[in-house]
Parts: sequence; C-alpha cells; structure tokens
Amino acid sequence: MGKKVFITGGTGLIGQGLQQAFVAQGWRGSVLTRSLSHSGKKILPQLQAVEGDITEKNWFKQLAGHDVLIHLAGFPLFDKRWSVATKAMIRDSRVTGTKNLVTAIKALAKDQRPKRIISASAVGYYGILVGDQPLDESALPGDDFLAQVAVDWEKEAEEFQSYVDHVTIFRIGVVLSLAGGMLARVIPIFRSALGGKLGTGKQWISWIHADDVIQFMSQAALSHQWPAGLYNLTAPNPVTNAEFTKVLGHLIKRPTVLAIPKVILQNILGEGSRYVLTGQRVIPAKLIQSGATFYFPKIDVALQDLLRKS
Repeated sequence: MGKKVFITGGTGLIGQGLQQAFVAQGWRGSVLTRSLSHSGKKILPQLQAVEGDITEKNWFKQLAGHDVLIHLAGFPLFDKRWSVATKAMIRDSRVTGTKNLVTAIKALAKDQRPKRIISASAVGYYGILVGDQPLDESALPGDDFLAQVAVDWEKEAEEFQSYVDHVTIFRIGVVLSLAGGMLARVIPIFRSALGGKLGTGKQWISWIHADDVIQFMSQAALSHQWPAGLYNLTAPNPVTNAEFTKVLGHLIKRPTVLAIPKVILQNILGEGSRYVLTGQRVIPAKLIQSGATFYFPKIDVALQDLLRKS
C-alpha cells in the first residue's frame, strides 16, 4: 500500500497546492472538510474527503494509518468584520482544533500514528510592531490578540512531540497566489486604477509565493534530511506596503497614487484593521542558514510570475 497524507484545511489556498504535490508523488490519503457539498470539488479524486469540524471529535478515527499529517485548518482572518463571535472562531479553530488533533493522535495505536506532522502557525506571533527591526525565529512574541492566538496555537502543536518524533511548525507569512488570499483580492482593484497603499504604507509585508510554501512544506513531509523544528516561512526579502503597491502598479501599468485611509479600513474590518495597517519584518533565518533555495526570493520576480498566469 502506498503512502498516505491527512490534510486539515486542505481545501484552502495552501491545502489545494499540497494535494497536487502529494498526488504527483503517488501518495493517497484524506482531506478534512467541514462540508462535503461545498468542498467536494476542491478535493482531488485520488484523495478521500472526510467530513468534520476541526473543533469537534467525531472524525478522529479517520486519522489512523496516515504517514503524514499536515495541519492547516483555521478560520479566515479577514473574511468579515471582527466581532466577539468572529474572534472566538479565529481562536477556537486554531487552538482548540490543534488540541483536538493531539488528543486524536494520542488515542491511536503507535503503529497507526503519523510519522511526521507539519503544523501551521503565523507571523502574527510577533505581534503588532512599529519599526524596522528584523525578526527571526528567536524573537519574542507580541501581546495582542493574534499574537496570543499564535502563542497558544504553537503551545498545543508542540504537544505533538510527545507522540510523534518528527514535528515541524511553520510561522507562515502573507501567501501570494491568484487562487485566493490578499493578492487575488487586490489585483482587480489595481487593474481598475483604484489601487494604492494602505494607510501610511510604511508597514511591512512578510510575504511568500505560494509555490515556495508548497515547496518547503513538501520537503518537511518527504525529505529525510529535513530537520524538525520551528521555521519562519516567508521570503527572505520582506517589503513595505508602499513598495508592494509600487511594484504591483508598475507591473500591471496602472497608477497607484490613491491611498486607502485608515478610517475606511476601520469601518470595514473593525479591530481587524489594526493588522492590515501594521506588520512585521520577518526573516526566514533558519531556512537561509540551511542553504534553502527559494523559487521567488524577491517581490518583483514573484509578482511577475503570478501575473503571467492571470
């Protein structure tokens, strides 16, 4: 029997790319989805759809017999204006969901547990920061809402190490892709000549091309040379929002003189606007030190590649 992967959050932007990568390697396995009717078409036919919510436990036995677990599930941060209920879903989907997975793996017989686990976190771990200080994996966490979510999320993920020998945690930056996420949303705005920097434009964007996310997550799952541990998963050259805006406007040949005022973002996103108007200058120090090769280390090359596919 061939190797099997289990993916939570597998119908999202990163998850769909990983489905393709593993199937191309001849793997089979399962994808957890909250709704078969809504997500079925996003799951490749070579993989089994498992219906269940990450915050519930009725699907746990389906984990048995998979060689690799990739845990990506998390309620989207900016799909709607933040409320008490929205913040609870953001937290529960990450912290409670990961805690549930630990419980599920603990309950499995040792020979039925995955041999490797790759678990997502986020660069929001470092908090809302003002300034240009580069942040590597040793930097201290912030004290705002998303930072605390990431701290607790990682704390639960570290518990995987009690039951599985090889665990990798990735603090993921802003993933650039045409399939979803920030870039897919802003390109139509820029093409209508309404694009511009957000607020002052001085906030850092710790971005990464989706292909590099897939590359390094696949290596963590498949390579015998991959060292377990915690990694920043961002490109080695973060940019400010103003720099990102300038490069994107130049590539699509549209003016970017407009700026979206802070008050408008506050009206749309509420408290969540704080995280759009601030950022972190995150450096993937461990990947750089390991000699890792990025497909897209610089923003202009990354955006050129993505726009070529649009």
